[in-house]
Amino acid sequence: MKFERLIKLIREEKVSLFIGSGFSLKAGAPSSNELCKAIISQIDNDLQRQEHKSDKLSEITNYFVEEICSGSRNSLIELLKKKFDFPITNLEDHQALAKIPHFHKIFTTNYDTLLEDSYEKHYCQVIRKDADCAYLDKKTPVSIFKIHGDFINQDYVVITSKDYDNYFRHNQNQLMWNEVKSTFLKEHILFIGYGLEDDNIMDIIRNISKTINKNQKDMFLIAPGFNEHKIGVLRSMKVQYHDATAAEFLTELTQELRNNIWSDFKNHKISTETFTRFCNLHDIEPTVAIQAEKENKIVQYKSKDGKELKHDINLTISKKYKEIIDSMDFEKYGVIIKNSPFPTIPLLKISNEDLVDFSLRVNDILIKDKVQSVMLAPVVKSTTLTLRIPARSFLEQINVKSYSLRKGKRAFTFECNIYKIDLTAEMQNLDDINSGLNISAKITFNEVYTNNNDAIKWIDILCAFFSREDIYINEWSDEPINRKLVKKKEDAMYSTLYGKFKTFYENIKQIELISGTPFTTYHNYNDQAFLNSFIIVSYLKHEPLDIESPNGVDITAEDYFTDDYLNVAKNKEKIVAFTTVSYDKGFVLNDKTFVIPNALLILAPSTVTIIKKSSNKKIKLTIHCEAKTYKAIYTDDPDRERMRLIESKE
Repeated sequence: MKFERLIKLIREEKVSLFIGSGFSLKAGAPSSNELCKAIISQIDNDLQRQEHKSDKLSEITNYFVEEICSGSRNSLIELLKKKFDFPITNLEDHQALAKIPHFHKIFTTNYDTLLEDSYEKHYCQVIRKDADCAYLDKKTPVSIFKIHGDFINQDYVVITSKDYDNYFRHNQNQLMWNEVKSTFLKEHILFIGYGLEDDNIMDIIRNISKTINKNQKDMFLIAPGFNEHKIGVLRSMKVQYHDATAAEFLTELTQELRNNIWSDFKNHKISTETFTRFCNLHDIEPTVAIQAEKENKIVQYKSKDGKELKHDINLTISKKYKEIIDSMDFEKYGVIIKNSPFPTIPLLKISNEDLVDFSLRVNDILIKDKVQSVMLAPVVKSTTLTLRIPARSFLEQINVKSYSLRKGKRAFTFECNIYKIDLTAEMQNLDDINSGLNISAKITFNEVYTNNNDAIKWIDILCAFFSREDIYINEWSDEPINRKLVKKKEDAMYSTLYGKFKTFYENIKQIELISGTPFTTYHNYNDQAFLNSFIIVSYLKHEPLDIESPNGVDITAEDYFTDDYLNVAKNKEKIVAFTTVSYDKGFVLNDKTFVIPNALLILAPSTVTIIKKSSNKKIKLTIHCEAKTYKAIYTDDPDRERMRLIESKE
C-alpha cells in the first residue's frame, strides 16, 4: 500500500493536517501566480512591472504595499478580496476531507473559507487570531487554525514578507504559534497542497525544527511531480514525500478507513465519537457497548434518518454447495427458520464451517465480525394485481408478494384483510408456456380483523373460487385463472363453509345497523360466534329464528292436564308445543355481551310419546317434535310472545 504508515497513523487519530493553497485550486481559487499577475497589473510604471515580474507572492505584495501604496494595505486587501470571490467549480477534495473524522486539528495558510464551509457549523470551530484561542472548545471535534488569517479579519492577514517577519520574529499571534509548535510535538503532521515554492511553509518547518530540535513526530508531504532536488530538500528536513494528488490520497485513505473502522473501534484504536461520526457520514446509526478490558462491541446498526442500507456480501463456500447454489432450489434445499428475518420463506443455510471466506459491507463499510451462518433468501417482489369476478360484480386491486421456489415454480402471498392466501403456481411444462399451471393454496384466517365491510367484500373471492365461478387476474391472462383446475370433492364443502363466513359478516353488519353502534373489535368466524350472530339478529329484529335439529327434539312437561288435552295426547294427534328457555349469561360477540333473557321455542308438529301419573296427581308428559328444524323467538317476555302466536293462530 502506497501510504501504509501514514494511513495507519491516521486510523489511530494521531495525525494533524497542514493545508496549502494547492488544495483549493481545483475548486477555482486563484494560484500564487495569478495573484502576482493581478498585483503587478496595478503598477503603472512599466519599468517597475518588468523589474518585479518574477517576484514571489510575499515579495510583490510587500513591494506593492510599501512602495506603491506608501505602507497602506487597503488596496492590496481589496484586490485580494475580489480575487477570492471566485465561482466554485469543484469541491470533491474538501468534501472528501470533511467526511474523515480522524483529523481533529487542521492548520491552513489559505485565505478562502472552503475548508470550514465543508463541515457542519456545529462540528468545527475556526481560529483566525490569538484572541480566538481563548475560546477554544475542546468538545468541538475539529479545530481549523487559519494561521495566515482570512478576509473576515483582514487586519490579521499574513501575506507580505514583512507580515512573515513579524509572524516569526516578533511573536505576532503567539498563542496560535504555540498551538502549532505543541501540535508538532504531540502529533504527526501531514502537509497537503504545498510545493517547495511555498516559502511560508518551509519557514514554518524550519522554525519548528529549530525550536523543538529532534522531538517532532513524523512529517509527511503529499504533492504530485516533485523532482529529485525537491525530494532531497524535504528529506533533509525529515519530511517523508509521497508523489500523489490530494484526490488520490483521500480516495485511498477513505477506502482504508471503510475497510478498518469496524475493527479499529473494537480494538480501542479510535474514539466512540469518531467511529459514530464515520458511520453517520455513511448513513449508518450504530449502537455500541464500551468495554474497558475487552473488545468494544457494536450491538446493532440501523439506517440513519430512514435511508436505505446497502448490503454487499462476498463469500467463498465449500464445493459441496455447488449443486445447491447452481440450482437455487429453495423448495428442495431450503429450510424454514422461525426466528429469522423471513420466518415463512425457505432459506438456504450455509454454516460457519463451510464458509471459506466471508465479508459483509454495509454502505461500503466493511463489517469484520464472525458469523455463525449465512442464509440466502429468494428475492421477494411486491406488486399489485387486479382481481375481477364478473358474476359478483367484483373488481378490486390486491397487494401480492412473490418469490421463486425453483425454476418454473413461484410462491405468492395475497393479503386480503381477513385472511392470507399462500399460493404456489407451477408450470406443467417448462418448454410450453401455454401448458397450464398446477396451483395449490393455503388459506390462513386472521384471528381479528379491522373492517367488516372489507370482510364482506374479500370473502367473495373464496366463495367464487370454490363455487367455480370465473376469476380473472387482469395482469396475468385473459382467461379465468381457475378454468383449467380439476374439480375436487372438497370444493362443495368449502363453498358451503365460506358461504357461512359471508353470512356471519353480514349478520355483524345488521347488528351494527340495528343497534346503531359499531363494534370496536372484530373476531373472525367460529361456529359459536356464527350461532350467536343469528341469535342477536333475531332478538334485535323481533323475528323467529330457524334452529336445525336433525334428530328432532324431546321435552318433558308436568302439570294438571285437562281430559280433553289428555285425549289428544292419547290419540297421538299433532300438536304445537311451546317451551321457554331462560339464560343466565348473555351472548358474546366481538367482545360485546348482549343480554337476552329468554327464548320461546315453537315445536311443531309434535306428538306426545309418554304419559305418566306423578305422585302429586300431576301428569308428566314426554313430547317429541319430529321436524328437522324448529323456530325460536329470543325475547324479554316469552309469555306475551306465546299469547300473540296463539291469538294469531285462532
